[in-house]
Amino acid sequence: MRICTEDLTHIYMPDSPFAVSAIEGITVNIEAGSFAAVIGPSGSGKSTLIQHLNGLLKPTAGRVVIDGQVVGENKVELIALRRRIGLVFQMPEQQFFAESVFDEVAFAPRNLGFKPKQVDELVYQALDLVSLDWKTFARRSPFQLSSGQKRLAAIAAILVQQPEALILDEPAAGLDPEGRRNLYLLLSRLNQEKGLTIVVVTHRLDDLCALADHYLLLSGGRLVMHGPPEELFSQDQKLRRLGLDLPPVTRFMHLLAEKGAPVKRTVYTMEQACREINCWLKKETGS
Repeated sequence: MRICTEDLTHIYMPDSPFAVSAIEGITVNIEAGSFAAVIGPSGSGKSTLIQHLNGLLKPTAGRVVIDGQVVGENKVELIALRRRIGLVFQMPEQQFFAESVFDEVAFAPRNLGFKPKQVDELVYQALDLVSLDWKTFARRSPFQLSSGQKRLAAIAAILVQQPEALILDEPAAGLDPEGRRNLYLLLSRLNQEKGLTIVVVTHRLDDLCALADHYLLLSGGRLVMHGPPEELFSQDQKLRRLGLDLPPVTRFMHLLAEKGAPVKRTVYTMEQACREINCWLKKETGS
C-alpha cells in the first residue's frame, strides 16, 4: 500500500481565537511494503499527521492519497480504508471496550458477518501472530493486561482485519527493554514476512535504526528532513538542534572518524559497525 500526502495542513479550532496550526504543507511518500519512522520533538505534529493517513482527521488543506485514490469524506469509503490501514494509539486502553481479549479481537470479524467458527479461527490467528497464547489470554480482561500485553492485544485487534498497513503511535512508550525488543521484532516480522507497510511514531532514534528504511523528521509542524537512515544520520548537528540524538552506534562511529579512523559515520547497526571496524583494522595490520 502506497501512502502519500500532498501539501497537507491541519489547523485545530480554525476560524477561532484558539486556532492552532498542527502541521503545515507536508508532502510525503511512503512506498508499499516500506517501514517508515516518523520522528521529532514533542508537539511537532507527529500524531496529527498519522491520524490523517486513515481518515481519522480531515485536512484543513491539502490531501491524502492512498494507492492513487484521494481520501474523501464518504463514510463507507472511510470505513473500508480503516480496515486496510490499522492505527494503534499510544495508550492501547483507549481502544478497548470489550470484557475479554477474545471479544476485543473478535469485534471486527463479527461485525463483518463471519460465522462463529470463522471468527474463532481469525482471532486465534491474530493472537498467534502477536504471540499471545490463546488459552492464557482469550478470556482475560484487556484492561488487566500488562503494558506490553495491552499493546499486543491492540495490534491483534487490528491484524484480525488483515490490513495492508499498520500505523503505531509511540508503541514502545512505557515498555521495558525486553518489551521494546519483542515489539519491534514483531513489527519487523509483519513487514518482512507479511508485507505490511509499517509506520511508527517514535522519539527514540535508536529503537528503529535497524528496522526503518525511511525517516520523516517533523519540527514545528513542518517536514524538515526525510529520507533513508544513512541520509538522516549524516546530519548530526541538525538533529541535535532539534533535540534528537544519534543512535549510540552512530555516535561511536562519529567519534572514531573524528579521531582519524577511516570509517563511515552513517553506520547505525552493530553489524555495520563491526564490518567497518574489522575492515579498518585489516588495512592497518595489512592482513
